Amino acid sequence: GATLAGAIATRLVMAAAVKLDFVSRPKGERWSHRPVPMGGGVAIAAVLIAGLFACSYDLALAVSIVFLLGLIDDKRNLSPKIKLAVQMGAAALVVWGPLDPGPAPRLFADWTWLAIPVTGAWYVGMCNSVNLLDNMDGSAAGISAVAAGFVYALAVGGAVPAPELAFAATIAAGAALGFLVWNFPPAKVFMGDAGSLSLGFALAGLALRAPLNGSSPLTQLLVPAFVLGIPLFDTALVWVSRRAARRPFLQGGKDHTTHRLVALGLSPRRTVLVIYGVAAAMGGIGVALAHGGLRTGVLWVVAGGALAVLVGVFLGDVAVYQDAEGRALVPRSRHPAVLYGVELLVDAALLSGCWLGAYAVRFGGVQLPEGGPALPFYLSASAYPALPYVVGFKIAALLLFRLYRGFWRTIHFSDVLAVGKALLTATALIVLTATLLDRFANYSRGVIAIDWLLSFLAVVASRSFLRFLRDTMARLSGRQQKALLLGPEGLLPLLSKAVEDDGRLELLGALAP
Repeated sequence: GATLAGAIATRLVMAAAVKLDFVSRPKGERWSHRPVPMGGGVAIAAVLIAGLFACSYDLALAVSIVFLLGLIDDKRNLSPKIKLAVQMGAAALVVWGPLDPGPAPRLFADWTWLAIPVTGAWYVGMCNSVNLLDNMDGSAAGISAVAAGFVYALAVGGAVPAPELAFAATIAAGAALGFLVWNFPPAKVFMGDAGSLSLGFALAGLALRAPLNGSSPLTQLLVPAFVLGIPLFDTALVWVSRRAARRPFLQGGKDHTTHRLVALGLSPRRTVLVIYGVAAAMGGIGVALAHGGLRTGVLWVVAGGALAVLVGVFLGDVAVYQDAEGRALVPRSRHPAVLYGVELLVDAALLSGCWLGAYAVRFGGVQLPEGGPALPFYLSASAYPALPYVVGFKIAALLLFRLYRGFWRTIHFSDVLAVGKALLTATALIVLTATLLDRFANYSRGVIAIDWLLSFLAVVASRSFLRFLRDTMARLSGRQQKALLLGPEGLLPLLSKAVEDDGRLELLGALAP
């Protein structure tokens, strides 16, 4: 019903926008190259706000304020300071929560001095992140629909079902999908700031209301962050890229995630479908974390975070900036020091997650002989105290076996063997240190074995991931890279056959010196 209402409302707004000359015309920093009617945000907000009243009067009122701000900005181009001030006012309203019964949902609610500024920043940040994501046909609306779908899953699948939240999430998804009918590439209407700011603010509030009773404060932050992971990722990527290129963050540009995927050869339609899929994967991690808790979800969190960093490195390697003469600038992410630093940070996170995850696998659901869960006891008794030297030994062993190269264009069987040997060396040092310091008390041979296996898989996967992404983009784009073989005459036939059988390269020819 909401999808149909959104589609009909959008069609009516399209006709009115044309008559009123409320039309977006091409500009240098915009993706569209043709005039497109604006005002789709009016249709989105009309459906969205009506549904929000069933969940929260405060949130509905705040979204109404943000909608009016966006609508005025679409017509008059308000200054960033004015927009930020109004957004902060709307955030203050919903954080205060004067209209709804009971306390307003907040991040880190037990610490008021931290809860108010962090929750306010969450609303303002998500509001602008979805606004920034509205940079290509179908991107913001589709991602918003996916995020609303996962909020619905959290609402109906939580320990305490929240029917009002489920209804509001359904309406939000319907409003976005109804608009997407007309906005999927090539778009026939744009939502403008009126739509993107409204969706971002509403989703920020709905995600905070997911029933996570009894969860840790960190879980209550990570679950919404993963559900809305794509807008946050895109904002972080643009901020880091523009800072590295010494460009103003608020300056428009074609350097978003979607633009980089198109630069890699994907069509606009395939690009938005890819980011929908990634958004669904991140939302799935959020749901898994909500149901499993932080301890059992640590592997998901660490793996998801590491993959996000690696994808950011891969996309940051795409040349999207030009100098004054129109020549492509080499991204700073290609500098070896940057790549080595990222590789070390990713390894530290992955190896920490593997160590703690091994405890979760071994002791999750196990009870101590004297009663009580075993996992918290062993985490505090041995996992956390040993974590610094466990990660230190592993990274030192990987350095010793020369397994830090920055960007791994290929990984060979010899590299896989070297990873196994390095981690065996580190494991031996871990066992020796635990024995010398604690006589191996409260440690487990099962944990040691599981940790080695998880670490081996994580390191091999991280070294292979950038090459995997490059090959995947080549397949999705349908473009083949061209190759010219140069080598001994006797080997050329074998090499040529190997290239042709692989199918990822177009062989131009072969030359013998």
